[in-house]
Order: sequence, then structure tokens, then C-alpha cells
Amino acid sequence: MKLPKYSNGFTLVEIIIVVSIIAIISGGIVPSFFRYIDNQNLKQAKEQLKSDLRTIQNRALTGALSDYVFDTGGEEKEPVRYWAVYFQDNSGTYSVSITSRGSGCPPYPAFHQATYNLPNDIKYDGASKLCLYFSIKNGDISKEPPFAADYIEIKPSASSGSSEKVYFNSAGLIF
Repeated sequence: MKLPKYSNGFTLVEIIIVVSIIAIISGGIVPSFFRYIDNQNLKQAKEQLKSDLRTIQNRALTGALSDYVFDTGGEEKEPVRYWAVYFQDNSGTYSVSITSRGSGCPPYPAFHQATYNLPNDIKYDGASKLCLYFSIKNGDISKEPPFAADYIEIKPSASSGSSEKVYFNSAGLIF
């Protein structure tokens, strides 16, 4: 059986149709994939933040560095009473310190322990700075300013509208 002279390939019209279909499908898939990646990065940052806060709370409960004493210039020395976490507004960085006072943001007097960064270009989304104080006595959480919400909201630096919240209460529960 003889084939016609031009039957051994695709026509230009067929190729253009196939490429157009692939382009249309890709145009729908790529944005959803990037949204999925952003959401996963946000969830990872939330879990990292919860883990860091629980670690700091455990340090407070075990009395880590509780023998440290602050010299405030007077006769009386102030013992460590809190582990403090300081969040700066619109930043992905938060600092951890030990302090003798559960007020003032950032805490003073304080002895700086560590600085942490939220992963994947995620930042704290607060209108102002926030300090959390973990009591060495019982692990309770207090906050400065006191009228601040009982959660920490985080979101990607490139504002995509999505955000996650890490909730806490005064009894020390972090969720």
C-alpha cells in the first residue's frame, strides 16, 4: 500500500492547536502551584514559630538561667523572672531574652539569648511591636502591650492576602 507524499508528519495547524492547549492548561496550573507553595511555606513558618515559643516556654519552666541576677545600679539585685520574646512590627525576626520585669517592649533590663528568623521570607504582621513574657514560676504568658490580641499573625513578605495565626492564652497554651 502506498502512502500519499505528505502524510508522514503533523501539519502546522495541528502543532499550533496542541501548543495552544498546553499553554492554556499551564496558564491555569502555574498560579495554583505558586499559591500552594506560598501556603505550605506559611504553614511551615507557623509550625516553626509554635515550636520556638514552646522551646522558650520550656526553658522558662525548667528555670534555665534563673540564677542570673540583674544589677540595676541600686543595692537590690533583680533575679530573672521571665523569658521574653520580642517581635518587631513587619519583620521576620524575633529576639529572645531573659529579664527580671514582665513589662516594657523590648524588655529592660534584659540579657539577650538568641535571635530567630521566620523561614521562607515570612514576617510578623502586627501594627506594633509585641513582647511575650514566659514566667519562670509557672510558664504563664503575659504580653506587652497588654491590649494586644492573643495571637501572632504571620504572612508572606509579598502580600498575597493569606496569613496564619499562632494563638496563645495567659495560662501558657500555644496553638
